[in-house]
Amino acid sequence: MDVLESRTDYPSRVTSACTASHSTSASNMKLLYSILFLHAAVLALSVNQEKQELMLAPRDLPIYQNDLQDKATPCSRVIFIYARATTEPGNMGISAGPIVASKLKDHYGKGNVWVQGVGFPYLAQPLPNIYPDGASHEAISEAMRLFRLTQSKCPDSAIIAGGYSQGTGVIAGAIRQLEQSLQQRVKGVVLFGYTRNEEHGGRIPDFPSDKTKIFCAYADALCNGTEVIVSPAHFTYFEEAANEAPAFLMQSVGY
Repeated sequence: MDVLESRTDYPSRVTSACTASHSTSASNMKLLYSILFLHAAVLALSVNQEKQELMLAPRDLPIYQNDLQDKATPCSRVIFIYARATTEPGNMGISAGPIVASKLKDHYGKGNVWVQGVGFPYLAQPLPNIYPDGASHEAISEAMRLFRLTQSKCPDSAIIAGGYSQGTGVIAGAIRQLEQSLQQRVKGVVLFGYTRNEEHGGRIPDFPSDKTKIFCAYADALCNGTEVIVSPAHFTYFEEAANEAPAFLMQSVGY
């Protein structure tokens, strides 16, 4: 009798197990579709951003600064080259970059400082954060092109630079590869949430440490050797961008 009862109960247990398995599979599929959707959305945004970079209208916004590329000579006394953080819009972003740029313009006057963001092919996507330099080769090459443009277009201007998060990898990766004569023209660099801070010993390799100011919050995991964990402290550099960073750059320039 016990055996019969067990056999009678077996189909219902199989049905329950199959239902649970189907439910789990459905959940996994939903998760997979969500991940694929988000990935597709990121790619779509990147394509749209590339198109926007080629349009004239957005360049007038604070998140787009192309003074070095667009303005005619005579050049400004100071040129600020900046690389934004991951997923930030434009070529300057909406956080530390525009803040520092605004302070520099207040100090020197708008006509005496040119601001240039690192744009396409630097798309500020998440994946290049895990690359050896913390940024893609294409992004670093674009930053190098901008530094070299100052050499041919504005050889007498003082150059300063900055980057935030992935942008630190872009700027540091570019500066370390510049010719020594051009490196010497770079008066000062500010890096917020330097993603290769621990790896490079708190400096830009092959570049004078006294020309570099690194802002690395105590609890910022990206500054402390972790490539994929983004802690809340990584988004706390607004005060430094408004005060200590521009002050360091002004002091580096010498006036």
